[in-house]
Formats: sequence, C-alpha cells, structure tokens
Amino acid sequence: MNGVIHRARLYTALVGHSFQWSANTAYRVVKREEHPMGWTAYQDWSIGFMRTLFQIGGYNHWRNSIKFMMHMGNYCDKHMVITPVPPSTFQQPGCRNSWMISLKPEQQPPNPKASFVLMYLHGGAFVAGDPLMYKPAYLTWMQQLAAHGIHMRVFAVGYPLAPEHTFPAALHGVTEAYQWLVQELGGSDNIIIAGDSAGGNLTLATLAYMRHHLRSSSSNASSNNLVAADAESSAQPAVQSTASVVGTFHPPRAAILISPAVDFSSSSVFTKNSFSTSHSPDISSSDSNTSSNFKWDYISVHENVDVTQLYISSHNPRELSDPLVSPTYLEDFSGLVQNGMLVVAGGCEAMTPDIRTFVDKVRTASLEVAINYHEEPNEPHCYCVLGSMHHLVVKGAKVLVPFMEKMMTE
Repeated sequence: MNGVIHRARLYTALVGHSFQWSANTAYRVVKREEHPMGWTAYQDWSIGFMRTLFQIGGYNHWRNSIKFMMHMGNYCDKHMVITPVPPSTFQQPGCRNSWMISLKPEQQPPNPKASFVLMYLHGGAFVAGDPLMYKPAYLTWMQQLAAHGIHMRVFAVGYPLAPEHTFPAALHGVTEAYQWLVQELGGSDNIIIAGDSAGGNLTLATLAYMRHHLRSSSSNASSNNLVAADAESSAQPAVQSTASVVGTFHPPRAAILISPAVDFSSSSVFTKNSFSTSHSPDISSSDSNTSSNFKWDYISVHENVDVTQLYISSHNPRELSDPLVSPTYLEDFSGLVQNGMLVVAGGCEAMTPDIRTFVDKVRTASLEVAINYHEEPNEPHCYCVLGSMHHLVVKGAKVLVPFMEKMMTE
C-alpha cells in the first residue's frame, strides 16, 4: 500500500512539474524573456523532470527511469561495436555486465597517432545507473578523437550497486576491473580513467586504494583512515584477490572527474543546506549561492542521507569522512596518475562549492599534480554526459576531447 501511495505522489508531482513548466514557458514567451540560466525549453523541462524524480522517487524509480531513457541512445548502436565483458570475469560479488565499446572499423582512423582505452565509471548515487547509459557521449568523444587521428575505446564498468552491495563492494569491483584492464593491455600507459558523480568518487577512491596497497609495506602517516577501511572490509569475499593484485598497481595516464561527489561529510553542501528548502526566498546571504544551485540543479539536497542509509551499511556518520567515501579528505594526491587530472563541473550545480574546495586542496597539498579545472557557466550536474540533451554533450566535448588528446600525444 505504501508503494502505491509513493508512486501516486511521484506521478502527481511529475504531472505538476509539466503544468508548472508549461506556465513558466508561456510566460517567458509572452514577456520575450530568456530562461534565467539561458536554457532551452526542452532542457528546462528535462532538468525539472529529473529534479522531481530525485527529490521524490526512490532508487528503484531512478533505476527504471534510467532504463527508459537509455532507449534514447540506441541510435548510437549503428556506429559502434559493443562487446560484453561478463560479470564472471571478476570475483567481486555484485558486478554487472561491463562493456568494451569502439567505433565500427570503417569509422576508426586508419593510421592512428595514438590509441587508448577510456575506463568509465557511471554515476547514479551508488545505487543506480548503467554502463551503457552514456552511449551518446561515448560516441561523440570517439568520433571527435578519430577525426584527430586518435583511436579511443571505452571500457564501461558495471560495478556493484547499493543497497544490495554496500561499501566497499563498488570500490573493490572497480579495483578488480582496473587490474583486469591493465593485464589485457599489458600496462597502464594507454588508460585514462574517468567517472561522473558517484563514478568520479569511485575513480578517486580506487586510485587512492590501489596506491595505498602499493605503499602498504612502508609507513604512511596519511593513510590511517584507509587502513581502517581495509580492516573493516576484510570480510568481503573479493578483498584477498583484490589486495594481491593491487601490489602491481600502475597509475593511469590521466583521470577525468565529471561533477565528482567528493564530500558526504558534515562539511558538504548537502549538510549545510539540509535544513533549508532550495526554493526558500529568505535564505541567509552566506548560503544563497549554494541554495540557489539546489534550486536549479536536479540532484536532491538529501543525497547525503541516501548515501548514509544505502551505500554505507554501518550507518556510522564518521565513515562519511573516510577518504574512500569522501575523497576530499585525502591528504596526498601524488602518484594517482601519470600525467594529469581534469575536473569538470557545472556552474549552477549544487556540488560546485565542494568541487572547488577539492580542486584547491589538490593544488595546495600536491603541487606536483597537474590538475585542470573547468566550470561551465549556468549548467547542471554532469551536464556533459546528459545524452538526452545532445547540445550539452557537444559543449562538454569541447573540454574533454582536447584534454584526452593532449594526455595521449604529449
């Protein structure tokens, strides 16, 4: 009965959003006004739909909606070769199908000046998402790089999802997938690892986890939290096999973090805004920018609660400050990548303050790490992989593709 009531509430809210969007759009047309963020009517409706879904729907609704929206990217299939990497490839329970994706042979550059694999970790708050949900973005990146004489493949990873598989299952699944890819390629020089939102979190956490194991035989004063996390995860079935191969860790050529979720602790924007409504006109001036971002972005102000309840099985708030959960608490970022790191965020996304803090910390704590930061004005969370709004994918590619080309050719 509760499920029926919840669905009815969600569907009513989605219908209400459409009516409100229609009224707002008609008003702007009559007044000849642009959207405050400069968005098209379709982008405004899409972001509002996603916002309603994230605020009211549960993770099962998110999963079902993603499955539905994935059909919008099926047009990409005629341009790509998509080969499954079955879950049986890995020992970690909960792994789903991963995929190796490339352009069809006739679209690949004949004599590429560089060739690499982009290992991609999808977002979805650790509880939803699919490795193939970004096919329009994958296709755009591969085609643009091919036009520059670079052959890129995508290894889209189906890591374990919560709440069926709680922390650190996803971390161990991604670690095993990375080591498998290194073995397949015979090294890591031709790997760029990337992820968005929760996938960006896992990108950082995985690299830090593997680097820690590489240094585990020597003292490392900054790894106390990592050691504690490893101790707590020792009961997981895949830990022994994961730890045994992590000792041969080779960092990737580069890393790309798209709107990464870097902080779920009490210092995050979620906690700072959890007691105020994102649409309230009387918010304090000190929090006005962050709160207005929650107004325009589609992620929920309560997402940190979802992570605590669904991703962190112990429900211990102190674990949210563990650097494997909140990578902004890492004290050393050296040795995670060979060449460089790119962080991309939307100018009106809710987590932008946390992401800026993270970038500043990397620049201060590890001067030798070449980190590039791009913030796209007036765009939301993960704007550059939202395939249902292709103009955003194209906008994001203007930042991502040159970085990948630079990393692989210089």
